[in-house]
Amino acid sequence: MRLLGVDLAAADDNTAMAVLDYRNSVWTLSEICHPCADEDIVKAVSRLPSNALAGFDCPLGWPREFGKFLADHRGEANRAIPVKVDLLRRLTDVRVPEVVERNTPTSIRLHPLSVSSDRIAVPALRMAGLERQLLGPLAPDRSGERVIVEVYPAAALALWNLPHRGYKGAKGQLIRDEILRGLSERAGARLDIANFQQKLSTNDHCLDALLCALVTVATVTGRRVSDSVPRDQDERHLAVEEGWIQLPATDLAAVLGAV
Repeated sequence: MRLLGVDLAAADDNTAMAVLDYRNSVWTLSEICHPCADEDIVKAVSRLPSNALAGFDCPLGWPREFGKFLADHRGEANRAIPVKVDLLRRLTDVRVPEVVERNTPTSIRLHPLSVSSDRIAVPALRMAGLERQLLGPLAPDRSGERVIVEVYPAAALALWNLPHRGYKGAKGQLIRDEILRGLSERAGARLDIANFQQKLSTNDHCLDALLCALVTVATVTGRRVSDSVPRDQDERHLAVEEGWIQLPATDLAAVLGAV
């Protein structure tokens, strides 16, 4: 089995992709692409087995109400519509802080960036173009059931009781090293990242790409936090449209050993 994780940014220089291969009960980090262009991602996804997934650290969609707001705004330019939480947050953006708080030892609160009001919208526009190339004739399904899944590395780190802040940039290398040690301790012999240890230590985009891939393993194997999935059919339909952040189970060894 082969899975991908992509830390998607607006620019290729800040985008990284990690490839995990599963052999003999071990997930091995076999490739890191950085910088990473759209064509690199499309080519890598095209080589995945039919049942495999690629995890992206990037919103896959926009709030449903935000889409309605834009449609109304085009049709009625002078209509005054107040800003509401529904315009700024998808259902998954609301749900993630609640789930992470319930499932972390110190009740951590994490809030995903708003795709309709923050700079994360620029990578999301890139993702929208990529989605068309990756899905081809398939209808979009952003719920995590097919081809592409949405992940949130900081939330995964929090759920695994690892440092989830301050690990970006040159000043974050000591924290990245702590994260890498923690991943190795929690995963045990189920994860082999030895060939890229230096790159993961010195580059936060590469580390995030690895985290994206690890969460994608949890999505494929069904080892997710039980209260993080859509609760009913209506939420499932909304997830297909807006996107849904996948949250891995708190036991990383169980996530990696569930194949």
